[in-house]
Amino acid sequence: MEFRRLVAGFQMKVCSTVFAIGLLAMSLSRLPAQVSGAAGGRVIDSVTHLGIGGVTVEVRAAEGSDETVYRATTGSGGEFRLSNLGAGKYTARFQRTGFGDPQSDDDVERTFAVSAAAEAPPMLVELTPRSTLRGRLLDGDGRPMPGIRVQLIRLRYLGAYGTDTDAEGRFVFEGVRPTAYTIVARPADSHDVPTPPPARAGEPVFWAATYYPGSTDPSQAVPIVIPAGAGLEGFEFRLAASPAFRVRGTVVDESGAPVARARVALEADGAPGNESVVMAGKDGRFEFPAVLPGWWRCAAETGGPPSDSSGPSVVLAGWVTRLRGSAAVQVSYPGVDNLEIRVSPPFDIGLTAERQGAGSASRALEAGSLYLNALDGVGEMVGATAQAPGGQRRFERVFAGRYKVSMGDAEPGYYLAAAMLGERDVLGQEFELTAGSPEIRAVFRPMPGGVNGTVDGSGPATVVLLPRDEALRGLDAVSRTERPANGRFEIDGLRPGDYFAWAFDRLDVEALGDAAFVRTLVARAATVRVNRGETASLALSVTPWPE
Repeated sequence: MEFRRLVAGFQMKVCSTVFAIGLLAMSLSRLPAQVSGAAGGRVIDSVTHLGIGGVTVEVRAAEGSDETVYRATTGSGGEFRLSNLGAGKYTARFQRTGFGDPQSDDDVERTFAVSAAAEAPPMLVELTPRSTLRGRLLDGDGRPMPGIRVQLIRLRYLGAYGTDTDAEGRFVFEGVRPTAYTIVARPADSHDVPTPPPARAGEPVFWAATYYPGSTDPSQAVPIVIPAGAGLEGFEFRLAASPAFRVRGTVVDESGAPVARARVALEADGAPGNESVVMAGKDGRFEFPAVLPGWWRCAAETGGPPSDSSGPSVVLAGWVTRLRGSAAVQVSYPGVDNLEIRVSPPFDIGLTAERQGAGSASRALEAGSLYLNALDGVGEMVGATAQAPGGQRRFERVFAGRYKVSMGDAEPGYYLAAAMLGERDVLGQEFELTAGSPEIRAVFRPMPGGVNGTVDGSGPATVVLLPRDEALRGLDAVSRTERPANGRFEIDGLRPGDYFAWAFDRLDVEALGDAAFVRTLVARAATVRVNRGETASLALSVTPWPE
């Protein structure tokens, strides 16, 4: 009997449990379904506009985490879809070997938002195919030069690729971003390179930095335009030898007294990236034993680790700079023995702003920013920062030298009309700053102008506006906008004046900083006059990007 009671009790418990589970299932079935958002789009080749398969798409939350929350791969036509995404903002990164961002060396990223149970607007993502360049380096007698550092240097903006020649003197650059380049071989950056035979008894001769197709003069380098997705070969040239001369000098302070233990750097003028560094002695003397003929810039600075921060200083990459200065020097026979580098501490320059046409009162900048761009290798780009909320803005820790003003973020509804240094308007001009220079007075005016219009054709296009006055082009970022699907565009917040306008099928925006390159584009540009407070109309046709 006892056993039967136990069995009966167990059966009752099982039945109760099953009944409870059934009630729970019925109640859950009455709850609303939990839905999630989705996103998708297509990845295309920026040159052919065809879809790219095999692109990895990694998605992470736009804020607060770098962890990948979703990963997908594009199909053969470039299509991708991301599902089961909760509501929020995300960043998608697109990666495929042999492709990259059209405007940078990085992977392409897009930010998008997802709402619950909603499909985010489709993304159209362009990747640009990278290129390859091959060549060979020989000596004067046609023998291979192994172990030499070779660089592929961008012609129109900063950036370079580097590699070393192999046993046969060959070099290869892969994954190259399409634009214009020069090639240079730099023996000074190489190891165990035998010196060339002397041209005359007693005259030291060294391998020189040599630019393709074989010149030691950077201005004689032949530009090489590398198209997207190209495989270029046959860039063979011979390393040049040249006599070299000694450069000696002294680092002194503002009073003319020697400065001990200064860091002294020598760089070819107009050819950044080929820098030699020595330390001055206790008497301020320094020496570069073998410098090739030509113009060079010699810069000196004193400083140390950030922990030793007494006195005026600027912290740059773990180095506190207290004194800095530079000088240009022309090296030729028999050398330079008395170069003087005068260094001085940084100083502050005040900045005030006036609003013309928006009331008579002048007040400190509340939005927008100006920058000082160093032109002679002394100092860095310096922005105006406020000492306290609503207080006087200043350019802090400026070194004596030549500068130009550039615009940062524009204050909404205003444009920069003038930048006064004393009684001189230096907008778009070079100017000298010293510790005794007056403050800079920025003059802002309301009611900037704008341009709107149409672009014919059905393909993608980017509308670009550049001031006709070359001196004004460095003040702002390039004014540009992507053409929407209806073929119309609008650009506002423009400084009144005359502009060139294009609608490019693709764009390397950094190349537009090269004035000589822009001159080659002028024949295909439209022109437009932008008046204060008015919007001009413009009809554009698509222009093929020339590279």
